Amino acid sequence: MLQLWQKTFGNKLNFNQLISENCNSSSLGNRIGIVLIIGIVYVISLLTPGFLSGNGPYWTSIVSDRASHLIGYLYYLDADWQWPLLSIRTLSFPEGVCITFTDSIPLLAMIAKVIKIIIPHKFNFFGLWLGACYLLNGLAFLLLLDRIGIKRYIPSLVGAFLSMLTPVLLHRWYHASLNAHFLLIFSMLCYVDGYLSISQRRSLLMQLGLLICALLIHPYFVAMLFGVFLASVVQGVYRQRLSILAGIGWIGLSIFIFIVLILGLGIVTSESGSMDSGRGFSHFSINLLGPIFAIHSGLRPSGWELVRDIWELKNAWAFFGKGAPDATGGQYFEGFSYLGGGVLFLLFLSIVFLRLKVLKQIYRHWPLVLILLGMGLFALSNRIYFGENSLIHIPLPRIINGLANTFRASGRFFWPLSYALLTFGVVAVTQRFKHRTAAVLLLLALGLQWIDTIPVRKAIGFASTHPESAGLDINRWRVILDNADRLLIIPSIQCGDPELQNPKLELQLLAAHLGPIPTNSALTARSAKNCSAEAQLLLANEFDSNAVYVFFNDYKQSPELVKFIAAQGTKHMKPFSRGVFYDGRNSSDPF
Repeated sequence: MLQLWQKTFGNKLNFNQLISENCNSSSLGNRIGIVLIIGIVYVISLLTPGFLSGNGPYWTSIVSDRASHLIGYLYYLDADWQWPLLSIRTLSFPEGVCITFTDSIPLLAMIAKVIKIIIPHKFNFFGLWLGACYLLNGLAFLLLLDRIGIKRYIPSLVGAFLSMLTPVLLHRWYHASLNAHFLLIFSMLCYVDGYLSISQRRSLLMQLGLLICALLIHPYFVAMLFGVFLASVVQGVYRQRLSILAGIGWIGLSIFIFIVLILGLGIVTSESGSMDSGRGFSHFSINLLGPIFAIHSGLRPSGWELVRDIWELKNAWAFFGKGAPDATGGQYFEGFSYLGGGVLFLLFLSIVFLRLKVLKQIYRHWPLVLILLGMGLFALSNRIYFGENSLIHIPLPRIINGLANTFRASGRFFWPLSYALLTFGVVAVTQRFKHRTAAVLLLLALGLQWIDTIPVRKAIGFASTHPESAGLDINRWRVILDNADRLLIIPSIQCGDPELQNPKLELQLLAAHLGPIPTNSALTARSAKNCSAEAQLLLANEFDSNAVYVFFNDYKQSPELVKFIAAQGTKHMKPFSRGVFYDGRNSSDPF
């Protein structure tokens, strides 16, 4: 590391020398080395070694989606290879699930399954994945700027570090698969490469590769990256780099590849359910005030008050789940779109000192601009709010609303636009001002972004070192599940009360570590659970002597199950081997 630093800057370095170095182009290898070195230090300061290794206090007890991600992975890692490749029959039996819908990052899960003989038993990769996402974001942005022609130290490094400090990335830390924002930046890099290259074939092939990776990470990224891929094809046809027939061929090839993959992997089957359309699209949209305002900003007193509340309440979840602006109850959670003080500063400078040639550059990339604006409009949805005020409401036909709810967390589609705005701000300031002035302004922007994101980074640091339990007595449940060959949670997560989701998940996570023990329950983004059949399994009195049956309080919502439980112990009913009631706090053995 010292040799790299000395090779890059020499033995002595002060601020004026660094500004002077900014006037000259620098080696891409040196810039990559600096980003990786400082990026690793940044990641370790943000996430503890225990969290990164997957063995720290955080991983001892997790709830909500985070537990579902780890549960799906552990069950998949233990299961035999089968067709379709991503399906698991021991989780949410008898239907089974596809781990795409437990958000268990199928790409890494498949790799871990292949090499599980040489990695630690049940190795948990999620901590390392999150750290790698921050590093890859900075590296991808550095390469994007280099391809655009920004090769000086300060613009390159400031841009890379700003991308690591992007609020829309930091705000998603709890949802592992959705931290792969580097895919968005790499897709824009491929677009730029295709625009500048003589042949677009390499660019389009790389984008197809990214689309396949996205399919194996999270479906939302597929939709976003396909938009950029489409812009590349249209740009190629418009500039006569591709014929119309060739453009149609590339689009057809991409669709064919995805049809083959989603069928072969089991992402779409005859048993697949549908996305929940009860709340979505407009509920999880962005707010027009969102990109420029956030209650947890370090540039506002409210941000520091939230940090204080975290330590007083010993819980960081409210920091990420509730805030302003939010007119629907879901805009701050899924529609979070804050750009950060440093990026807003760069955009202000770029607009105030905008040059005509910058507008010409934007016009040259009209296909990408239209795609990004289209994603931004989709993120706003058909109900547009400014703060608490509703500005526009466009009623949608039922069929259109159903299609829109396929990607019901529409606010996520602002992410590509946010990185495009970051790119525009860095490039515009670098090209508009003299080198030394641009360097000072960029460093000032980085300082603002650093201060702005201190509260969210403190919240991440707290959450990643503190387990969040649903209240189960783990030692007690270890005894109950000892030597069990099945775990029946009644009713399952898919068929029961959402308020009891977390204790059911905590129980399933224990079962995943102990066996995994096959279970009838799972938290998935797409459910195909037959709830009537689940109740009939008990009513038919088909009991397994080595199974554990856990009745949660929400079984009382089913009159048939209430009658069934009341009849237990009579001469006409076969008793359970191990039946347990759980009321959300305590368990008891009724049989």
